[in-house]
Amino acid sequence: MPMCCAFFSHLLRLKVVLLLWCGESGAVVVVVTDGGEQETGQEEKKKRGERERDGREVKIFALSQLQAFIYSLKHEIPLIVFSEDRCLTLFGHPLVDTLHTLYHEPKAEIMPSIEHLLAGVDIQNLIFLDTAEGVATALRPYWSEATKDRATVVQAVPDMLEIVPSGTSKGNGTMAIGDGENDVEMLELASLGIALSNGSDKAKAEANVIGVSNDEDGVADAIYRYAF
Repeated sequence: MPMCCAFFSHLLRLKVVLLLWCGESGAVVVVVTDGGEQETGQEEKKKRGERERDGREVKIFALSQLQAFIYSLKHEIPLIVFSEDRCLTLFGHPLVDTLHTLYHEPKAEIMPSIEHLLAGVDIQNLIFLDTAEGVATALRPYWSEATKDRATVVQAVPDMLEIVPSGTSKGNGTMAIGDGENDVEMLELASLGIALSNGSDKAKAEANVIGVSNDEDGVADAIYRYAF
């Protein structure tokens, strides 16, 4: 087989050749792409727009992060940073300890500065810890106004306030169990949404079933009742 034919045969097997007919000249231009399915201009434009939007959201959320760290230090209100399987904070506090002892989250690592905390860390969400009254009267009103379109403020339990990137949710599945406002979309999308009896009113309103409370091992009870 001539070399040129072997070359084109190889490209065709890879499905990476686009033939363009050039009008009056009768020439055929061969454009070699990087493989895979061809995308239309609209599809590529859409994906590019999504990437740009995601990039803006990351930068915008980063501004909220810095603002939250400064607020935490100034008002001496504990702030927990969740990054994959790590919990990070800027100073020790009894409320920080309860996140590990009561909710079984990883033991928080105390970082010496904001710069150290941010170095090489992919932050998924932030949680302020305070009394239920402090969250209701100070933290929630302040951060609902301060973040606006830059991030989303949600509350799973009375003494915690969570800040997550805009548009974030916990996903969906055939069965979902939740108790907080940030679980509402997950409960809505699931085939069977189960809210714990001590959960938020919004979660319970969206759920198909109201289970027992956290104090009664509500998650384990729901799994036993409906998953097996």
